[in-house]
Amino acid sequence: MARQTKRSPKRSPQRTAPPSPGSVAHGTQGSLHSYTVGASQIERALKRLGELQQRLTSPRTRYRQAAKVQQAVEQILQTCEAADCLRVAIVPCQEERFRQEKRGRPGPDTHYVKTTSSRFQLSYEIDGPKMAEESQTDGVFPLVSNVTELSEPHAFPQTTT
Repeated sequence: MARQTKRSPKRSPQRTAPPSPGSVAHGTQGSLHSYTVGASQIERALKRLGELQQRLTSPRTRYRQAAKVQQAVEQILQTCEAADCLRVAIVPCQEERFRQEKRGRPGPDTHYVKTTSSRFQLSYEIDGPKMAEESQTDGVFPLVSNVTELSEPHAFPQTTT
């Protein structure tokens, strides 16, 4: 015996008039897509900044100057296109090491030499107000017109789809 399934009745596609030239279209799918694209860009940037932080804390790091660290951070933010939505601060830290002045077994009269080296740490966070401002314009697409005979209200009516 064949299995019967319920099918929804066929719906005829709704026809809407195309937006007039010069209007602004608000799309929900577009804003959803741009939100996910923006979120993935931020996630990628956060992941790469975390990897850079691990490289900075490793004992054999090649990032000893602040200019190199700043250049690496800017490159990450530019490639991930998340420079507007993230706040990154480079925090210099001093690392101290103590070693014996002379070789041999340490005793009560052993003198130690202190050496300091500069290290850098990253402090980064998502810029909340900037993200809220960006989310207001997600899904808004301006439509341009080359018709000059129409007045502005006729050329740019408000359309929402």
